[in-house]
Amino acid sequence: DLIRDDYAHEKPIIKYTDEILSASEKMLNLVNRMLIFTSQMPWNLESVCVNDFIKETLFILRHTIPKKISLRTQLTEENINIPLDQKNMQIAVSEIIANAVESINNSGSINISTEIAAINSTEKKFKVNKTQKYIKIKIKDNGSGMDDTIKEKIWNPFFSTKFAGRGFK
Repeated sequence: DLIRDDYAHEKPIIKYTDEILSASEKMLNLVNRMLIFTSQMPWNLESVCVNDFIKETLFILRHTIPKKISLRTQLTEENINIPLDQKNMQIAVSEIIANAVESINNSGSINISTEIAAINSTEKKFKVNKTQKYIKIKIKDNGSGMDDTIKEKIWNPFFSTKFAGRGFK
């Protein structure tokens, strides 16, 4: 702002200042996402209706999905609020849909559904509260899928099938 005030009449300086600010904001966003990814930054949890979140996210993403790809939703009739970091969940859903679009190769369908989830209390990976409702979000496409070699690597946090310079946006 100080540079803009002092050099308001010099358009090239303002242009470069705007580019520097834009690049700085992008880098800050990337660093924050990496910190969250490595669990070094707290999540911003708020109570969110999952179905509304899905509808809003798809509304935002519609322009990024080719017209030859149909986007279908099947959302549970019951509106369930869950603690959710909307920004980070939106990034995750966006990346999954972007991968689906690539896998489909620009012609096919992506199905997004929500359903009430029954969690087996014997599953050790979940801390189950039997009085609480759980919701499952499914994103399915009719793309080419993954071969066994890729499936073995998908839980490696730095694995990517993208060429250099693509991926973590």
